[in-house]
Amino acid sequence: MSDTREQLDRLLTLYRKGAISEEALLDQIEQVSAEGPNGSGAADGVASTATESGEGEPVDPHRLVQLLDEFRAAEASGADTLSRWAKMSEDPQLIGGLRVLAAREYGHAVLLEHRLRELGVTPSAEVPSWLAGFNHAILSSEASDVERLGALVAQFSDIERSTERIDQAIEMTAGDELTREVLVAIRIDELATIDWLRAAYGSRNGADEKVDNDD
Repeated sequence: MSDTREQLDRLLTLYRKGAISEEALLDQIEQVSAEGPNGSGAADGVASTATESGEGEPVDPHRLVQLLDEFRAAEASGADTLSRWAKMSEDPQLIGGLRVLAAREYGHAVLLEHRLRELGVTPSAEVPSWLAGFNHAILSSEASDVERLGALVAQFSDIERSTERIDQAIEMTAGDELTREVLVAIRIDELATIDWLRAAYGSRNGADEKVDNDD
């Protein structure tokens, strides 16, 4: 099968899965056709991520955009939860920090949505039921600020597990440096958020600010 045929088949598969829009499909087909059999295929967009990773494993562009969309939904939900929590609290220091965290999460959601649309994908993912339930519990009027902080610290007690999905997405961005750097920068923010939550919990729970994560 020629390179051009393979590229076109891949584009059609992405379109059938809903990973790219009809407009993006047509644009990519036009570009592939113009470049001919010796061309490099799509120069940008979802199809450009259909390369191989450093370990030789094929990168699934549909899975990448799915992860981006799921992460976008989670960040938007987190931003809403933190913002609502800030309005419930009477702790000025906590309120200030929560506002920053909420703005950070909201910014991530906006950046991810923008990148998805650049890739020809309409965001549609919703938060999973477990996350919706967790956020609902965080906002319970019966919970104290310390209990809420404790729940989040416990949720993010394993750093490696906490960043697993974004690390997975970063590994799948071979050939898409723009998306990669967006995710790398967001990951740094996520770690800063976890550090702040740990410090906030430690100072209010009578514990050391550093939470043991060697388990």
